[in-house]
Amino acid sequence: MNCQTKLRINHLTAVKSVAILEVYFIAGLKKTNLDWIGGYSMEKLGYHWVFDGFRFLLTDDQITYFVVHLGGFLLDLTVGFFMLMEFSRPYAFLFCGLFNLMNSRMFAIGMFPYVMIAVMPIFCSSSWPKKMFCRIPKLREVVLYESAPGKSEDCVYTETEVESSVKPTSSVKTPSLRSLRLRHKATAVLFCLYFCLQFFLPYSHSFTKGYNTWTQGLYGYSWDMMVNNWRYVHTTVTVVDKNTGQHFHLDPDAWTRSHRWTHHADMVKQFGHCIQERMAETHKLKDIELYMDVWLSLNRRFTQRMYDPSVDILKAHWSAFEEVTWVLPLQAELTEWRSSLVDMEEKIFNQSEDVDVVFVTDFPGFHLVNYVAENYENTTLQVMKGSVEIQMDPDEVMELHEGQSIQVPVSHRNPFFEE
Repeated sequence: MNCQTKLRINHLTAVKSVAILEVYFIAGLKKTNLDWIGGYSMEKLGYHWVFDGFRFLLTDDQITYFVVHLGGFLLDLTVGFFMLMEFSRPYAFLFCGLFNLMNSRMFAIGMFPYVMIAVMPIFCSSSWPKKMFCRIPKLREVVLYESAPGKSEDCVYTETEVESSVKPTSSVKTPSLRSLRLRHKATAVLFCLYFCLQFFLPYSHSFTKGYNTWTQGLYGYSWDMMVNNWRYVHTTVTVVDKNTGQHFHLDPDAWTRSHRWTHHADMVKQFGHCIQERMAETHKLKDIELYMDVWLSLNRRFTQRMYDPSVDILKAHWSAFEEVTWVLPLQAELTEWRSSLVDMEEKIFNQSEDVDVVFVTDFPGFHLVNYVAENYENTTLQVMKGSVEIQMDPDEVMELHEGQSIQVPVSHRNPFFEE
């Protein structure tokens, strides 16, 4: 087979290879996020049993940073290109296969890792099935047809008899290009549109602003899988009967056990309408207002509220192409505290297993009503920066400043006011 033939055949196989390559490559580009490079995305993942083989040389925290974060970044960014090149393909297959098998054990992501393993042979030469059948002849009886397959009329490349320049008495078959039909051109255009769409969707957040919160991109199409680690802390759902003015607090887990909706503005809007329908059906409340106070932490930052708790979700405007005004911004100016928070948290946990700590920040003017259960009799509030007003009784308001702390009594609903 001459070079021209190889190139023409590669035209057909490269399309499928690039489709798989871009999955890994875009995932690698997304991991250039400073949270991932800094090792804050996959908290404590190095403790998983799939990394037991690395524990002879590295600690659990070192595995989390060097193997999970840096190793995952380099693999996603380069493995597709290494699978394209024949000399590096066997090693790339080994690392890619192990990578996907480990993912299948660590994350509940369905068939995705197995599909990515199954499509790896796409990077091989198109003759690899023939070589396999030659080594295992019995497979031909099971897999192949008894008669040779016919030639497709839609194939662009055909074989023609040409005189060999090496041996005048012999002839060889080489491909020649058929005239392109409309369906061929249309297929080529569709492939081009497909690849453009796949590269556009992960970076479409400038157009689809309605799906942006603290992270950017369409849900399911942003390819930032595992880059953003959400820690759910608390949600308060308040329903107000507009006819009587009566307030109700709903259990946010009453109709869904998943907390994924809490960090997607469009899902919050959908969940709000779901609550509206259920309240009308079960409690005959048809004219209501709905407020949500959601507290989350992104990649080990301070816990803060994501949505404006004073906005009626049912009346709040949402559009796929407009910025969501009722999403509160991530307090990125406090990101530099993150390494200190991690150190303080580990220090506290090392002292006792029966202790918990939450680092909270809020915007000036907002308040939080917090119920302290009776089994939390040793609860302490300490101010790290700024000032806080705390009201334990209707007539008693205290102000705490930086460095000050107070023990919060149990069985109280304590409104905390940020200044």
